[in-house]
Amino acid sequence: MTASSIRLNKLVFPVLLLIQMGTFIFSNRLSQAVNSTLFFLSSLFLGILPLFWYYKRPFFIKKNNPAFFKNNLIISGLGVCFLIYAFYRDHILFERIPIDPKSSDIIPTLQIFCQRFLHGETVYAPFTDFGYLLYANNLPTRWMPFIPAEYFGFDYRWIPLAIWLLSIILILYPLFKKVSPLIYSLGVVGLVFPFFYMSLPDSDVPAQSILVYTVEFLFVAYYLCFAAGIFYKNRAFVGLMLGICLLSRYSLIVWLPLFFFILWQHESKKQIFALLSSATLVVVLLYIIPFLSKDWGILLQGFQNYNHSGIGEWQHINATTGLPYHIFGGFGFAYVIYQHFPDLSLLEKFSLVKNIHLTAVLSTVAVLGVIYFKTKSFIPYSIFILASFKIYLAVFLYFIQVPYQYLMLMDLYLSIALLILLLYHSSPFQSSKIPCRIG
Repeated sequence: MTASSIRLNKLVFPVLLLIQMGTFIFSNRLSQAVNSTLFFLSSLFLGILPLFWYYKRPFFIKKNNPAFFKNNLIISGLGVCFLIYAFYRDHILFERIPIDPKSSDIIPTLQIFCQRFLHGETVYAPFTDFGYLLYANNLPTRWMPFIPAEYFGFDYRWIPLAIWLLSIILILYPLFKKVSPLIYSLGVVGLVFPFFYMSLPDSDVPAQSILVYTVEFLFVAYYLCFAAGIFYKNRAFVGLMLGICLLSRYSLIVWLPLFFFILWQHESKKQIFALLSSATLVVVLLYIIPFLSKDWGILLQGFQNYNHSGIGEWQHINATTGLPYHIFGGFGFAYVIYQHFPDLSLLEKFSLVKNIHLTAVLSTVAVLGVIYFKTKSFIPYSIFILASFKIYLAVFLYFIQVPYQYLMLMDLYLSIALLILLLYHSSPFQSSKIPCRIG
């Protein structure tokens, strides 16, 4: 690899990351088609690049360098200062905009779950508290972390931020003594900046609503921890986070067969058993025994409710544009079907997007499986696992029936985490004469 091609390769990932971050934060500045395409392609190629970079390239964990400690400690301190200011602004924001089901039912629904749990009531029962029927379809790790907020009476929105903060510490801590201050500062800025910008006063970006009306940073934290566990190879921890992720959203399910097949090829049965045992334990203890075993129908109800609420969003029209808010929010593929198939009914359009979505994710996993077979001797499997998940998630979210902006936050943060975790290991731009450890 020549010096000029190395410089170009080093620039590609940050440029793509900036494009994805920009199209996420400023999703209302470009047209629907341009913004959604740029966000998707930048996300997709951020997953593809590591597969090219580490093909027959060296791979090993960097050694500690005590010389980096002092400067990286200062950078961490600056990051903490920015976070303190952001949390202060969030406090003002939360005081100004209280939790209200008239604005969004996401957090009020979690409040009902926690109140029912603390009062010994049936958690998974339909309710009409907001003037319309809702089925209780929130999985346990979506609402259980908020029990302390309900019990002690503080704002639910602090819980996701606290757990997200722990997750970024988990991501950054191993880099502390291993990378130069310049690289470490890039990691800190990458993780902190999107949150910091959303917290700024009078920030005229749609993304600020994520802080006010959703708990998306909680799911970001779950997936960051899962990604970190894959790289640090603590299989019991990976299993724990896998169980938690499965009990928050179903996004992982189609990708999991590829994940376990790759592990089966490279790791011992003891490691895989530790992973499966901890994941199963989480699902059994938090969901099956206390809730699902009492009413197996709640699982089917949950799937049906996703369809019902999805169709509702297609009918949720922006009075200014005459178009559905979240279908034309700057993300996803659903707008293509909505706009270019006028002869289909709304339900037929929704069903078509649903079928395209399923076909796309199944095809993606199949193609990634073929690529794995062709390259398994040449790409470190932990790189392949996380890169394949990044590619899968990019496709999953692009073709999803309702591409809410808050869902894209997870994709953005996984891109940032992928870059940071790659920095934890050897540079792929070193001489290929260095022995490559496929692990």
